[in-house]
Amino acid sequence: MSARQTAAPAADRWVSAAIAAEISGFSESHLARLRMQGAGPRYAKLGTGKQAHVRYRESELHAWMASHLVANTSEVAPCG
Repeated sequence: MSARQTAAPAADRWVSAAIAAEISGFSESHLARLRMQGAGPRYAKLGTGKQAHVRYRESELHAWMASHLVANTSEVAPCG
């Protein structure tokens, strides 16, 4: 691997919506709904229209899930 082609750390690799669904435990359609609402984890859209590919960074998925941690049922998790 050349100096320009450094491998991304495992937690920062780009994954498809299908893999993001496996990681998060949400369905692909739920992640799509969150994207439309602007409420889910940050993502990249590669291309335009219906043929565009959506990719998530694993680190963004984990950070988004961690931002929703609560200690008990009385706590209110952030929206999204």
